[in-house]
Amino acid sequence: MDNNKLILINGSKMPVARVKHWRYAPQNIVPMRGEEETLRWMALESIRRGWNQLDPSIILKCLDEGFKYGSYWVNGSDMDLNGYRDYLPKKFDTIRNSNSRPRVDIAVLYEGLTPEEFPYALRLIQGDVTCLLTMRFKGVKVSSLYMTDPDIYTYEPTFAKGGIRDENDEPRVFRHECEEPDRGRPMSEKELQGFAVKCIEQLYREAGAEIEGVYKSEYKEFPNLIVKCGCDLYYHRIDVSDRANDGAVVGEDREEFIAAAKMHDAWPMVLPVSFWCADTNGGEAVCGGSFFMKVRESVIVEA
Repeated sequence: MDNNKLILINGSKMPVARVKHWRYAPQNIVPMRGEEETLRWMALESIRRGWNQLDPSIILKCLDEGFKYGSYWVNGSDMDLNGYRDYLPKKFDTIRNSNSRPRVDIAVLYEGLTPEEFPYALRLIQGDVTCLLTMRFKGVKVSSLYMTDPDIYTYEPTFAKGGIRDENDEPRVFRHECEEPDRGRPMSEKELQGFAVKCIEQLYREAGAEIEGVYKSEYKEFPNLIVKCGCDLYYHRIDVSDRANDGAVVGEDREEFIAAAKMHDAWPMVLPVSFWCADTNGGEAVCGGSFFMKVRESVIVEA
């Protein structure tokens, strides 16, 4: 949040630093935990998809009968549902005709100058202009949308960007199976790696690839996946450790990994995986939890 920014409050401009700051609690909103939270999250995703596809029908079906739409930059009364039904198709036609489709992703809100019950918003980036579209709910229907200045919030893009998505372009949920006594217990690094292997194996099978086998190194505890795609065989190291962010494999791990791939006459590949735990709002991974997963690009490890 830019505390030096001048904003318009009740017709007068004043520095952000002089305005009351509201703190939000995104950790209390957990998609897939309960029916209402799930349906609200699905509405957020639907509105994002409607903007991405410039399809007003996807958005309009999420709105409450008492819906209001407003903008930080437009004075006057908020637009009601009928007005928004007339406005939105014209807005999307203008964007489509001008070839100025915005990039839309989800942002988590931590602090702002207005009270927000739902601490997630859509971030729209159109050329040099960035806006936030905040929302409120009545039950599971969206009761208001407000286009506003992102500089009056502290926020960051959240897990949905770049993650694995299902056939409806929604974030895909991967659920970890465990025994009931272990449910909710923090996962060890080894357990998290094992879970990653199972998720990647499932994705490969769905894509039509053949799984030749799942192996563990004789000397190290990193799991490996043997995948046949066409005529090529790949020896994947599935890695969820910090150093996997850039696909790095170091020292004796690297030599052993390459040697193991050669034994299988396969290409040595590192597949970095990251998880967002819905049960802890992106915090510590827990057994039996629901996860959203991002797979970074594979890296070929050369001798």
